[in-house]
Amino acid sequence: MRANESIWYRDSLFYINLTKLRYDEAIKQTTSGKKINKISDDPSGASFALGLKDRKGQIEQFIRNLDTARVYLSNAEDVLNKVQTVLNKAITDASQGATDTMDINQKRLIANDIDQIREQIMDLANTRVMNRYLFSGTLTDTTPFTEVAGTVVYNGNSNTIDAQIGYSIRISTNLTGDQVFTAPGANVFEVLANIRDHLNAGNSNAVANDIEDLGAVVDNIAYQRSILGNRMSEMDIMRNSLKEFSTNIQEKISGLEDADMAEAISNLTKEETGLRVTLQSMSRIQRLTLFDYLG
Repeated sequence: MRANESIWYRDSLFYINLTKLRYDEAIKQTTSGKKINKISDDPSGASFALGLKDRKGQIEQFIRNLDTARVYLSNAEDVLNKVQTVLNKAITDASQGATDTMDINQKRLIANDIDQIREQIMDLANTRVMNRYLFSGTLTDTTPFTEVAGTVVYNGNSNTIDAQIGYSIRISTNLTGDQVFTAPGANVFEVLANIRDHLNAGNSNAVANDIEDLGAVVDNIAYQRSILGNRMSEMDIMRNSLKEFSTNIQEKISGLEDADMAEAISNLTKEETGLRVTLQSMSRIQRLTLFDYLG
């Protein structure tokens, strides 16, 4: 083979390989829909995209934390709603028992109903969600309330469970049993026990005073429900903001990584045509095929 033919073969193969590389890259973009398939495609853009993906991952974790926290708070709110319902019944029953028109046997029947309401509230106060007691503070494996010698005892603590919902934002995901059910002056179990005992004793005046105490209990439950409602509203606002932020970041990532499909297809057609023309030109000039050259 003469020297000029050798040079021509070498230059032709180089040009074909270069055209083939551009053709392969065009195929990658059209099949993957990405203009950055490896860091070397655009080192600066790829690095920026990776940083955005890390941030998006953090935001998505905050959203998951919010969703989990809302499960606990919404269940706690549902419990307190049921507690309020049975307490309103207790007030109605106790008000009937506070009158002197009822005999002692009727009062004792109401006392039995009050005692059942007390047990029902203790069951509600011991509610578990996803294997976690709602009202035991951070002692989530500990039953919050048990009855010892006729007295209901709180076994949890006063610590809150916080969730990270932003880079510097945390929110409490629970209410503790002592602030909800056994708060000073609003101990639901003590008040209901007093009503029961005073009804059994036929002491109408004491029952009337107990009803006032029960009103304080109801007010406290309503206040705790408002705390839950406010937290959930704040969480919904935060979640919407995070979702919007996540969407904006995804758009920036797409702007860096995603290929313009119309442009990519046009480029693929151009490179395919260029490669075909090059190969055809070589085959006309020389009888040897490209594979002969490569061999």
